[in-house]
Amino acid sequence: MNGKNRTVKNVTTVRIVITAAAALCALLLTLSACTGQPSAPTEAPPTGTVEETAENASPSTGAVPSPTSDLGPRQTSPDAPTAGVPTENDGTSPAVTPTVPTETPTTETPTTETPTTETPTTETPTTETPAPRPALALSGSAVSNTGKAINVYFEYGITEGEDDVFTVRVTAYLDHYSLICTKRTSGNNITIGGEVFPFSTPSYNFENVKHRTLLAESETVFTPETLPPELTLSACWLFNGTYSGKQIGLIQAETTIDLTDYARPQEEPAPAETEPAAATFEE
Repeated sequence: MNGKNRTVKNVTTVRIVITAAAALCALLLTLSACTGQPSAPTEAPPTGTVEETAENASPSTGAVPSPTSDLGPRQTSPDAPTAGVPTENDGTSPAVTPTVPTETPTTETPTTETPTTETPTTETPTTETPAPRPALALSGSAVSNTGKAINVYFEYGITEGEDDVFTVRVTAYLDHYSLICTKRTSGNNITIGGEVFPFSTPSYNFENVKHRTLLAESETVFTPETLPPELTLSACWLFNGTYSGKQIGLIQAETTIDLTDYARPQEEPAPAETEPAAATFEE
């Protein structure tokens, strides 16, 4: 009798353990479904059979009832996930959709180089405009040298008008002290650039003091084409006598003026072309 009671007590204990394990599994499955995370697979409680021993064997049949036969069908939670099978989102946790980054292909636009055309620079020759020269205005004088106190002295002046006409004026004098002579009608000249202007003088009778006696005055004009580059001026008076013990004949004063910057030489005309004589043929 004691052995039978002990057997029944062991069977009851096994049932209690199995029921507690089943409840714990159901609780774990419910918690896993609520959190959305699959729970670690749990090992099902062993459903093995209890081996019959000499102590717990039924005296009448000798067979041990199966621990699961009296527990009834095992209840499983409908929300419990099946191991290895993904569960659907129950709406309590946000669904995570994996995004795959897509690379947008970049299209390189070829750059077209526009050829640059160099424009050649043309140098324009600069023509220097000569500065306008000032109008010609010259003056001066010249004197002879006889070695005695009697000489010819003249003053000259050259002026340029607005019409490009050059006027040359020469005034001749006789410098002396005491002088007694008759009139002189020949051999007395004023020369301006090759042009001769003769003159005559009356008789003189001067005391022994210094005198400047007017002999003559002459004037002529030139154009830029007729004006010589070097202008020679002269004045002479024929004394032909003795002065202070010295025989003196022609007394002359002369000077040359450079007018290169004002003269404009004339262009020589080109030689005329002569036609060749016609050839003649004798029969």
